[in-house]
Formats: sequence, structure tokens, C-alpha cells
Amino acid sequence: MKYTIISQVYTIIMFGTSIFLWIFLTPIPIMCETPIYLQHPLFMLELLSLLSTAIVWIVTLPIFLYSLMKGKIAKTRSITQNLFVVSLALATIVVAISGSIFFSKTIPYRPSQVDGLWVSYFDPPDPFGQVYGFGVLFCEGLWIAWTIFIDGPERLGKRAREQKRKEKIRMKAKVEIILTVALLSALTVFPIVFAQDTVVGVNPGDWVRYKVTRLGSSFAWVEDAVWIEVEVLNVSDTTVTIGETVHDADGSELVRNFSSDLLSSPAYYFYIIAANLGSGDKVDTFPMWNETKLAYVDITLNDTDYRSYGGVTREVNRLKYSYVKSFFSDMANFTIEEYWDRSTGFLLEKTYQFYLIDRKLNLWSMYTLKIEDTNMWEMEKPPQSFLWLAAIPIGAVIVAAVAVKLRNDKKKNEEDKQ
Repeated sequence: MKYTIISQVYTIIMFGTSIFLWIFLTPIPIMCETPIYLQHPLFMLELLSLLSTAIVWIVTLPIFLYSLMKGKIAKTRSITQNLFVVSLALATIVVAISGSIFFSKTIPYRPSQVDGLWVSYFDPPDPFGQVYGFGVLFCEGLWIAWTIFIDGPERLGKRAREQKRKEKIRMKAKVEIILTVALLSALTVFPIVFAQDTVVGVNPGDWVRYKVTRLGSSFAWVEDAVWIEVEVLNVSDTTVTIGETVHDADGSELVRNFSSDLLSSPAYYFYIIAANLGSGDKVDTFPMWNETKLAYVDITLNDTDYRSYGGVTREVNRLKYSYVKSFFSDMANFTIEEYWDRSTGFLLEKTYQFYLIDRKLNLWSMYTLKIEDTNMWEMEKPPQSFLWLAAIPIGAVIVAAVAVKLRNDKKKNEEDKQ
């Protein structure tokens, strides 16, 4: 009932003022044959407050009824409440008009002796004055009760609900802004992160050829190997299939294929690991003996550094670890050091050392795989010998000198004969 709140408050103030002025109006003598409102400023103030109250409600009530008919005010809110407001507004108008009429009237001169005094009075009692007197008390009480116990709490509740609704809207707007910023950040950052954290960094057709170097006792599978070539045959999600070719000194070759999921384990024999790893990242889980107990230990990268291969500097991940294992009746120490290209995950270099701890057999061996060629980047080729090019002019000079010598000898012989 937002359309009546101003009129309600105004009526409570004006009627309250009228009731308060009664304290000062009672002792004021009333003259006959003169309008009451002209006899004292307080009477004039009383008349103006009543007239203004009547005018306020005469303007407000049609607006309220029109809004009610148009549905701007909820009819289901309470028919009784709407009817009460309309009835109390009409009663307020009647009381205000009655009071205005009363204070506008002139008291006729009708002398009468009461207890030895001559007085003038309305005869019979003025009905407008009675409606005004009782009506102001009645309407004031009802408006105050309505405002405090019914309309006020409802307005406060409505305001609280409205405030809560606005707060929800503001919160929703904040959440939408946060989600929008997060989405934009995700669209900006995630491609970079994903580009950096791609599991598979190789493509079918990529290959690396390793030079094999052996010292000490030979390992069976690389005993006569000269070079080993590893080629990526297929990539499916995080599973990589590679082909390994072991080329021996006698020209024979051993070819075999392997597949492995880089998320769970590196490609066979650690040829390929996940790309874009860094220091502390897990490469594999390795079974190791701790005295007499077998334990599975996570193998993690030691650090990231830069190394040059074939004149090309690459960012590499390094891994070095050792373990002890029984070797027939002896105990052997194995030390492995490996370097992978960080952006592709391809093995660049591997050193495998082995020796017997008690050295009863004095057995020791080491082999190294080191990249010597690849199609993934351009590597410098070993400089070729150009000595044979230098031999050409030297040979030409020698041949020319010999020819000259032979010609001179022949000429000299001919001169001697003559």
C-alpha cells in the first residue's frame, strides 16, 4: 500500500497535532457572532490542519482505488485489509470536513443564566463538533494501530525481502563477473598450460639414431651393436608405439616394436617419456631391493639443464640413480644416468654402469647411447676430409714436373748425339 503511506503518516501527524492543541484550546473564551477560526491563531491552525488532511485523502483515495482496480495492488493480499483502508480513509475525510465546518461556524448569541452566570452555547450540541471530537480520536487510534501492527511490519518485511532480492541480484552479478573473469582467464591461460604440459611430444615418423659405445664387459643385447635407431610408429592419445632397430658390426639388424602409455610408464627402455616434465616429476616406479625386502620406489627427475648434441643446444631433463641387485652369487651395483629432450621427451643420452661390489670376478662394464642424428631438428654433420682435394693440384704439379724433366732429358740426349 505504497500509495497511502504518505497520507497515513500525514494524518497521524495532523490529527495528533489537533489532539495536542486541545490542551490549549479549552481555556480560550469563544465570542459570539464571529467565526471560531478567526477568534484565535490556534483555531486557525486547527482548521488548516483539518482542511489539508481532507484534501490529501480526497486526492489519494481515487488513486488507490484506481490502482486496486488495475491490479497494481495485489487484490489477494487481503480483501479485508483493502476494505479497511478505504473505509478508514473515508472516515478520515468525513472527520476532517466535519472539523473544518465546526471551526468555520459562528456561535449565535443565546444568553442563559447558569449558576448565576450569563453564558452562550450551542443549542442543541453541534453535531459537526461531536463528529470532529470523537472522530479525531477514533481515526488517530486506528491509523496508528494499522501502521504499527499491520502495514508497518508488512512494509518492513517487504523491504527486507526486496533488500534480500537485491542482495541476491548483486551476489549473482558478482558471481557472474567472477565466472566470466575465470572463464576468460581459463581461455587465455589453459591453452598455454596445456601447450606446456602436453603428455606426448612426438609424432609418427620422428626418429633418433644413437651411437653405441662400450667399455669393459659387453652387455648381451648390445654386445656387437654399432648404432640403434628408434622411430615413432604410432601415437594414440598417450600411447606411443616405437620401432627399435639394433645394427650390429657385421651388418645384421634386430628389429622389434613396443607400445606403452606415457601416463603409466615410459616407452620401452626409457626411449620416450612424457614431454615438458621438470625437476621432481615422476618418470616411473622401479622395484628395488632394500636388504632382503623388495620395495617399489618412484623415480623422479633430478633437474633440468641445457646440453649440446651435434652442435645443437637442447633443454634436457636429467635422471641419475643407482641400485644394488644380486648377480648370481654376488651383489652388483647398477648406476644409470639419462638425458631426455624436454620438449619432445625423446632420449638423447644414456650411460649404464655395472660392477660387482665384492669384485670377486672383477667384472665391470659400461655402455653409452648418444644421439648422433635425428629428423626432428638439424644436427651438424662431422666435417668431411678435404685432403683428397688438396692432392689434385699436388699430383698435377708432380706430373707436370715429371713431364718437364722427361722432356729436358730427351732434349739433352738429342743434343749429346749431335
